[in-house]
Amino acid sequence: MASNREQTGTPQAYESDQKRNIPVSEEKVLEIKPADVNVEPSTRRPPELTNHLMDKDIHPVLIVGTKASGKTTMLQSLIYFMRRNNKNKHIDIRLGASAFPESYDNEKDRYESAAKFYNVSVQEFSKRRPTDPTSIPAPFFIPIDLFVGNDVFKFAFYEGMGEWFHKEGDSSAYYKDFKPEFAEIITNFTKPLSIIFLAPSVDDTTQTREYAHLCIDNAITQYHAHRVDSNADHALLIFSKWDKVFKPSDKDGHFSDATPQVMTEIMEDWEYVWPKFRGVKLAGPRAKSLMPYAAAWINENNEIVRTSERYQHIFDKFNRTIWNWLYLNAIESRKTDSKRPIYSDVALQTEPPESILWKIAKRSLWLKGA
Repeated sequence: MASNREQTGTPQAYESDQKRNIPVSEEKVLEIKPADVNVEPSTRRPPELTNHLMDKDIHPVLIVGTKASGKTTMLQSLIYFMRRNNKNKHIDIRLGASAFPESYDNEKDRYESAAKFYNVSVQEFSKRRPTDPTSIPAPFFIPIDLFVGNDVFKFAFYEGMGEWFHKEGDSSAYYKDFKPEFAEIITNFTKPLSIIFLAPSVDDTTQTREYAHLCIDNAITQYHAHRVDSNADHALLIFSKWDKVFKPSDKDGHFSDATPQVMTEIMEDWEYVWPKFRGVKLAGPRAKSLMPYAAAWINENNEIVRTSERYQHIFDKFNRTIWNWLYLNAIESRKTDSKRPIYSDVALQTEPPESILWKIAKRSLWLKGA
């Protein structure tokens, strides 16, 4: 497959790159055109998936993250939370119909994978069993129908291998292109979509934080290269593995109620993904957001700490925040007037900031005191 010839590091001439003598391009990310992305004819397909999603009024949620960045456990936790917490709030979720048209390649197998995730993988997570790294031949979407009162909102959550966002090889200077299904939606979906970038807060046993951030940096570049009109999209930068930065048992509240100042301090030495995300130009006060996240308290052996049940209310707060974000995104996609969140205790903060860095931090989805 042809590669997006993205140099290691960011394509903008950041001071940190100049100090290390890394070649940088003078061309800004937002000036890259879709035609600049090389895609082999074999990877092109008619936009049947996109047409199906738009015809069925399904809101795609694209999730970007490297191997072991927390994509799968986040999805498990989101679904598990909603399935067990909201029976008295007139809120519920169900596994929806396939997000793929019947004529799509391996449609039945993809839907079976989605059903297995919803009915088996989430149940394994609920029993606090470790999650194996995702290993699948092709990406699939988990179709979720969200019922809020008398309204139904349809979502399609992208699930795939983190390695698909990596470099072509350990010594390669080039990154892998998006999977055709992923690229098709970004290129052809004319309604607003939601995209989540998971940036690990710490090094992992499989990769460094810097490598993971470089891969997300490149993914943001590809997103802009494919996306013709991103103005109405909503992007969320998640500080994943937050339980590795602060323990849920810490008394200082940094894990449970991280302030914008704490998050800003964490980001100060992020040389790649934060400057790139900060440069994303989307319209609207809710277009870009960031927040810390942990699906559970997970130790160095990838085992869920049993005492994490004591702190379940904090993990639930993380999930309420993301569901609020998704719900409001879907409402805006429908262009309806109602913009009340599902959960009022994690409402979006939009206080006017003092600086660019503070501006993004203050617009975080995360609020103290919820």
